[in-house]
Amino acid sequence: MTADTGMAIVTADSLRVHGLVWGVPHGWDLSPTGTHPRIAEMRTPGKLEILVFSLGRGGGTVTANLQRWRGQFQPLKDSAIEWDTAGGVASAIGQWTGNYRGGDGSVASDGSLRTMVGAVVEGPAGQVFFKVVAEPQKVRAEHDAILRWIRSGKTESRS
Repeated sequence: MTADTGMAIVTADSLRVHGLVWGVPHGWDLSPTGTHPRIAEMRTPGKLEILVFSLGRGGGTVTANLQRWRGQFQPLKDSAIEWDTAGGVASAIGQWTGNYRGGDGSVASDGSLRTMVGAVVEGPAGQVFFKVVAEPQKVRAEHDAILRWIRSGKTESRS
């Protein structure tokens, strides 16, 4: 499977977007979505879905995106933001837990808590956004693996 969305190239073993590349960990599934701005979906072994978005350079500032995601939790129970430059690639990863109100204002119908891990990664040709929202215990179970994958993005070498 290979899909070239015009912004990204998605294969069974890699995601290439805005001059960055991520490999696909063993047991994870990556698939293109065919819709803009969502370019791919990654499914972890625990069945968490990581959504991958790209708006080129039009996605707003990193801080504005982190604030928007934080604002989707009312009330907010926990919040953390990490800034990183692993492998020379700048990223900001936020994590929030509380009553989640999606971008459309919807709330989990059962009133239960949700945790979001959201990341903005700066590529040479634009930003890449990652987002997972699920029950806190499900996110906790795969938290370290999700962060490792997001941080594994490297600048794509040109041959």
